[in-house]
Amino acid sequence: MKSIFKSSTFSALKKNKDAKKHWARRVFEKVLDKKENLLAILGIFTFFALWQAISIMDLVDRIFISSPLEVISELALMFANGNIYPHLIISLEEFFLGFLLAVLLGITLGIFIGWYKYLHSFSNSLIYSFYSTPMVALIPLIIIWLGLGVGAKVVIVFLASFFPILINTIGAVRNLDPVYTKLGKSFGANDFDIFRFIAFPASIPFISTGIRVAIPRGIIGMIVGEFFVSNKGIGYLITFYGSTFQTGKLLAVVVLIVSVSTILTYIANFFEKLFAVNRKVTRFRNPYKIKKN
Repeated sequence: MKSIFKSSTFSALKKNKDAKKHWARRVFEKVLDKKENLLAILGIFTFFALWQAISIMDLVDRIFISSPLEVISELALMFANGNIYPHLIISLEEFFLGFLLAVLLGITLGIFIGWYKYLHSFSNSLIYSFYSTPMVALIPLIIIWLGLGVGAKVVIVFLASFFPILINTIGAVRNLDPVYTKLGKSFGANDFDIFRFIAFPASIPFISTGIRVAIPRGIIGMIVGEFFVSNKGIGYLITFYGSTFQTGKLLAVVVLIVSVSTILTYIANFFEKLFAVNRKVTRFRNPYKIKKN
C-alpha cells in the first residue's frame, strides 16, 4: 500500500497538457494585474503630490517637514557619496539573519505544534502570552544577555518576526481537512509522508501570509533595536538626524526603509499569488504517480 502512495502525486498536471500550456500565462495575469499596479502607482503619486503641494505653500515649517524633491535629492546624494552603504549593509545583515531564523523555526515548530494536539494544548497559552508581550519591554533584558553587538539586534528581529509565522503555520495545520490525512493513511502513508506531502503543501498559503505580515514587523524590530543597541545602521541614522534636526536626511532614510519593506512585501506577495495560481491548476493531488497495471 505504501508503494502505491509513493507512486501517486502531482501527475495530473503533467498529463493535462492544456493546464501546462496556459499555466505561465495564468500566473502572470493573476500576479501582474495591470489595474492593481496602476492604482498602486496612482496612490503613491497622489501622496507625493499632496506632500509637495503642502511644502510649496509653506503650510508647515521646513524644520518639521521637507519636500519630496528635497528628500529624493538627499537620498540620491547619500547613495552617490556612499555614506549610506555601510549602514544599509549592516541593517540588512541583521534583518535577514533574524528573519531567516524566524522563518525556519516558525515553520518547523508551527507544523509540529499544529499537528500534535497535546503539544498544541501545552504550548498555546505560552505562545500567545509571548506574542502579546511588547517587544520593546524585552530590549533591556536582551542587552543584558547579549550585550551591544549584532547578536542582540538579530534576536530582536527574530522575536518581532517569529510569532506571526508560527501562529499562521499552527492555524494552517490545525485547520487541515482531515479527508486528506485519512486518504494518505489509507494508502499507507506514515507521519513523515503526511507532513511532507499533505500538511506542508496545504499550509503554504497560510505560511506565505505569515511571512508577509512578519516582514514589516521584522523591519520595525531592526529599527527599534538600532535605536537602543547600535552606533551604525539605518535606525542609528534616524536617531542621529532627528537629534540634529536634519529633517530632509531623516525623511530620506525613512523613505529608504519604506522602499525596502515594500519591495520585500511585494516579493512575498508575488510568491504567495504564484503558489495560489499553481494550486488552482493542480488542485491538491498526491505527489507521486500511481502506477497503473
